[in-house]
Amino acid sequence: MKVKSWEEAYRRLRNLIFNGTLRPGEIISENSLAKKLGMSRTPVREAIHRLEQEGLIVPVSNRKKQIFVLTIKDIEEIFDLKEIIEGKVARWAAEHHKPEEAEKLRTITANMKKVVLDNNAVSQELNDTWLELDKEYHDTLFVMARNQRAKEIIRNLNQQWHRLRLGILAIEGRLEKSVKEHEEIAEAILRGDAAGAEEAMIEHLRNLRRMLLTLMQAFNFPNELRR
Repeated sequence: MKVKSWEEAYRRLRNLIFNGTLRPGEIISENSLAKKLGMSRTPVREAIHRLEQEGLIVPVSNRKKQIFVLTIKDIEEIFDLKEIIEGKVARWAAEHHKPEEAEKLRTITANMKKVVLDNNAVSQELNDTWLELDKEYHDTLFVMARNQRAKEIIRNLNQQWHRLRLGILAIEGRLEKSVKEHEEIAEAILRGDAAGAEEAMIEHLRNLRRMLLTLMQAFNFPNELRR
């Protein structure tokens, strides 16, 4: 299937944002981005519009736009919503999952534990494998919960702090702790403990929030910006 030009522009711009080539706060224009990508302005304009909807590009004064700057307040707001939504997703997964979905969750959780135990040091390969397994784990929970709209909302929220994920993974002991937290969520879901699953998910997200805020404060992220 042929990829539409705006989808290609979107994918490439999104990657440039996530890898830091387009820096937080950098002022952008259709012309400059079209030149950088070697594409016409029309697909770039559509890609920018999509990235604005996702919060990765924001409008500023005089009709200019800039790359999203993440603040401490943003993380607080994002994780307030994540706790509410993903806590319920874990609860619903415990209430509605099917046997084959339960088996898939067991397999993914076991793979998460194995990949961390088999690697003594953080590496790009470990990070990539972990992030893929983490995505598969949470995607499975959305399926078990029977709520794909929640998945889209969380996807949008996660994109806004994606750049910090590798920093979190580099913190000593974080992966081991994350494995334990994912196991606790899965165990509650698999035994049908809806309240326990919700509680375990919220605790996991609160731990992650605390680590993110510590990291951001250490690197002098702004508390809040005028939007």
